[in-house]
Amino acid sequence: MNTPQTETSRAPHVQQAYDAWHRLQADLYRDTVPPCPFCGDFANHRVVERGAHMIIVENQFPYQRFDHQQVDKHYLLIPLEHVDRLSDLSIEAHTEYLNLYEAYHETGFSLFTRSVIDTSRSIPLHLHTHLFSYK
Repeated sequence: MNTPQTETSRAPHVQQAYDAWHRLQADLYRDTVPPCPFCGDFANHRVVERGAHMIIVENQFPYQRFDHQQVDKHYLLIPLEHVDRLSDLSIEAHTEYLNLYEAYHETGFSLFTRSVIDTSRSIPLHLHTHLFSYK
């Protein structure tokens, strides 16, 4: 299994671009983004599964279609800690993430996570993975 890259393992030019992107995102969203909807008690979410470091909830705004297929179930796999990339997770949290990812994948769910630098992320600064089952 590959381990997540850390800042010290990236090529210097890649790390510089990555750092610049994160500074830009932080500056752009500092005053415009409301409090993170994934940081809290999840009282307004239907919890599917909760671990020590991760939670799986039903998406409150489920997609009707994804990957040209009609969606049956749409869950979100979310770290309980506010992180925006996999490499920020602790070893324990990363292990739990991968175990949940694999468990849902093996039961037929498709999984999707946007890149940390993808500007179309609806929740830009909190890592989350979409889990889809299809009709």
